[in-house]
Amino acid sequence: REWLKNELGNGLSHKLTVSSEKRLDNYEGKLKGTETGDAFKKKLSKKTDKKSEKKSENKPVVNIKEIDYLYKGAGKNVLNNLSLKVNRGCIFSVMGGNGSGKTTLLKLIAGIYKPLRGKLKVEGSAAYLPQNPKLLFTEITVEDELAESFTVYERGNRRLKDEEIKLRVEKMLSTLGLSDIRKNHPYDISGGQSERLAIGKLLLTEPDILLLDEPTKGLDAKAKDEFAELLLELKNEGKTIIIVSHDMEFVAKYSDYVSLLFDGEIIVSDEKRKFFIDNMFYTTNTRRICAGLVEDVILVEDMFSEKEI
Repeated sequence: REWLKNELGNGLSHKLTVSSEKRLDNYEGKLKGTETGDAFKKKLSKKTDKKSEKKSENKPVVNIKEIDYLYKGAGKNVLNNLSLKVNRGCIFSVMGGNGSGKTTLLKLIAGIYKPLRGKLKVEGSAAYLPQNPKLLFTEITVEDELAESFTVYERGNRRLKDEEIKLRVEKMLSTLGLSDIRKNHPYDISGGQSERLAIGKLLLTEPDILLLDEPTKGLDAKAKDEFAELLLELKNEGKTIIIVSHDMEFVAKYSDYVSLLFDGEIIVSDEKRKFFIDNMFYTTNTRRICAGLVEDVILVEDMFSEKEI
């Protein structure tokens, strides 16, 4: 106010000061009856928390940058300058021909192999399921197979009590729909049951990321649907699932994102619908038939809208 008097004179300085105060009064009046300062801070804090949660969900749990891998005695790298990011809580599939390095990639993420060059960062723990799930089986009954998980796994430094182990095994049998075959030998159950048992054994170690190598190989349509239901439940619980597969229809139906591995490199990585629409070789039979006739169709279900049904 003093500065205005000196620079502009009393009259103009008074008018500017009054005008500023009126605007401030009007602004404060608008705030009255809406939100107090504390309420506004609280609301702002909630918005910030939501943004932080969203940012956390979108943060990659697997971040691979320009890695190489070479098997001993091999003539060339099986993986070459490979980069890949996988976000938390999604089903991410990797496709490619035989010998393209898909299984090697899963084993690198699992920590079974170490890259020769480049950076590989995994947030949380990862559990690997091989193409043959029976390689994980060592016990004589299904329930013993699940209980065996706790002999090699302890939560922190605390070993679980027998009663707690029994309760967890019982719950897992029920979740996987294996209660009726609990006394069967793991080698005497169906392919679909073997997959579920193997995943159950891994889940009891509480991994953040599941790495599945050709999980639908040898499964009939019913077993695939049951297996898919389990994967979707795990996804909804916040698990990240990375699948290596040749099963185009299964990948197109249940994945969120798909990558194509060729000659040791990821050459395409995209949202699943865009991946299969833009690709004429690695795509579904439905897409091949409908290409040029019906747009945005990758599955039979896409041919029918809800309105038409």
